Amino acid sequence: MDKKILFISHEATRTGAPLVLLNLLKWLKKNTDISFEVLLKTGGELEPEFAEIAPTSVFYRGGNSLSARVSNYIALKFPYRVIKSAKSDIALIYSNTVINGDLLALFSGTKCPVISHVHELEHAIVQYSWHFERAQKYSQHYICPSVICKKNLIEKHGIPDDKIDVVHSFIPVIPRNPDNDRSFRDKVCGQLGIPAGAAIICACGRVSWCKGPELFIQLARICRKRYPDMPVYFIWAGEMDYRLRRFELQYEIDNLGLEKYVHFIGPQRKAMDYIAICDVLVSTSREDSLGLVCLEAASAGKPSVAFGLPVGAKEFIENDSGYVVPYLDAEEMAEKTVLLVKSPELRDRLGARARIKLNEGFTTEVCAPKILNVIEQVIRAGKNGLTKI
Repeated sequence: MDKKILFISHEATRTGAPLVLLNLLKWLKKNTDISFEVLLKTGGELEPEFAEIAPTSVFYRGGNSLSARVSNYIALKFPYRVIKSAKSDIALIYSNTVINGDLLALFSGTKCPVISHVHELEHAIVQYSWHFERAQKYSQHYICPSVICKKNLIEKHGIPDDKIDVVHSFIPVIPRNPDNDRSFRDKVCGQLGIPAGAAIICACGRVSWCKGPELFIQLARICRKRYPDMPVYFIWAGEMDYRLRRFELQYEIDNLGLEKYVHFIGPQRKAMDYIAICDVLVSTSREDSLGLVCLEAASAGKPSVAFGLPVGAKEFIENDSGYVVPYLDAEEMAEKTVLLVKSPELRDRLGARARIKLNEGFTTEVCAPKILNVIEQVIRAGKNGLTKI
């Protein structure tokens, strides 16, 4: 491929969509000779890792400091350089998430096709409707991480079936050292006052409405109420979505008498370490296209318990890698979670099946080539004059 691909990410935080893109780009760098650049709408913790792979610029850095203003001035030059060369140098724009509609509008005069990788379901699409409308205006093709995500685009937004490919979310599988995991578990238990031999229930992700942190607390409340003698503790790793969130959640925890049992430990650079030491991974998400945490749990041989529709985790968990319970039914989630805690043999069997399923269809090595195939097809269609902006 002579021309470049421009990859656009709405941010570089250590969250689902940027991590999927980062892993895709690492695979492309290692396995192809494709030339590409990265445009980040805003920065974040993963920015240096993007920059190691390809030329990377940040469109907007918040703040009024001199360094922020200088960074903004320099960064703003980048997209206009790309825009100027797009007619001859860029074969395709790959926009990761629907939140980049404003940046896609900057390229409206070019002839290169656009793929939007839609990680969002309807609540997020409505929340960012202004951006989604523009993303839809400029996109010729879409990639979705789940069937439920594709169905939403067809039924709610009229996007033709043949314009959408489903490529499931994926993660790289990194072997773990059981001795290190046991040592880390002992360390975490010591820090949080968790007794040796207690069960650990883990959740990961940005602490936002969509992820259901209040439901996580209710899950703990129900488990403690029904099984007061069972030593079960709850850990959530992830950053808060706004400043007062920690106070609000801690207020509920304290007033429910759960301060010894529920711990929101904030963002962790290696959240996978916490998933690896848990007994059960729970996803209390109200909306999630698939859920990378369920895949990460599978890589550690752990089963997951998640809500069903409109959450896409069922497409991975199905009926053999954990449990899918009715939407927002914390009571049933507690029952299934405790069942797994009380049944080590069942827990190990479902976790082992989850790992097998992950390796068969949800790893970078399996899914990245599928995305590359979609990219190549869209570029060929553009060359044949079938794609217009």
